[in-house]
Amino acid sequence: MRAGESFSGAPAPATLVTSTSSQFQLVGGKYWFSAVGTFNSGTATLQRGGPDGNTLVTVATALTAAGGNTSDLPPGVYQVTISGSTTAALWWELVRVNEE
Repeated sequence: MRAGESFSGAPAPATLVTSTSSQFQLVGGKYWFSAVGTFNSGTATLQRGGPDGNTLVTVATALTAAGGNTSDLPPGVYQVTISGSTTAALWWELVRVNEE
């Protein structure tokens, strides 16, 4: 079994995310992406750096309400983009699903 890997948009339970994350590196594999909180018509979207090294490409279904999805992701640079609302306040996580 491979070791897990996870990222969170809220390092403490009392902290809510209100803006786009910094970019982070993933080793690739199957990941669970989820978000909860107050969306206020906003979205939380998992994106990967595109082949030009600059443009972000959406790699998982954007979340507009509490929920999540699982995606097979290649290695690369990612970020979680919060958009569509100036009053969104969310917790998000991206967790690698261990496979044997």
